[in-house]
Amino acid sequence: MSYIYTPFTRHFKNCTMSTFKATIRKKVIRKDGTANIKIRVCHQKKTRYIATDYYIPPKYFDAKTGTVKTGGPYSKDEVDKINNKLQIKLGIMADKAEKQKNIRFMDIGSLMKILRDKHREYDFFGLAEERINKYKKLGNLNYMDLFKFTKNTVENFCGTSILPFESIDFSWLTRLEYTLKLRNMRPNSISIHMRNTLVSD
Repeated sequence: MSYIYTPFTRHFKNCTMSTFKATIRKKVIRKDGTANIKIRVCHQKKTRYIATDYYIPPKYFDAKTGTVKTGGPYSKDEVDKINNKLQIKLGIMADKAEKQKNIRFMDIGSLMKILRDKHREYDFFGLAEERINKYKKLGNLNYMDLFKFTKNTVENFCGTSILPFESIDFSWLTRLEYTLKLRNMRPNSISIHMRNTLVSD
């Protein structure tokens, strides 16, 4: 997987050509004449949008570069800060997508949940992250490290950072155990991962 950089947009490219770019939808204008700057997500030949906190009159937005232009309601310094934050947001989304090893098989709905972090409400990785933070606050570093180990191992096995609880069934657990054995993982470590996966569920 390789990245294509331009001065004002960030794309990553694989066989499905998923892209991210700041844009506005000129047909969706507020009463004050401004439009929300959104992140346009294109994946599997489908398009979705993620809203940002910024609104701008359409004439002060450069659709080609995906940036806010000076001369509008924002000062030059504010414009620079907004454009910088948009690029950071684009980079974060691109990084999230890059981590999905099975992204070419992922539908845009699943990708959007990952980009919006909505998957954390009902999946293994979200709950695992909660437990890691919980043990960290309690000062129980041993349990924290164990759950980190399990989270990373399962993520490597799945090739994605979204794992709905309904997917963790007997067949899935059997495949996980078999894969870890093929990697010559110690039986004790395998038992820990199996236990932590069931506890998280």
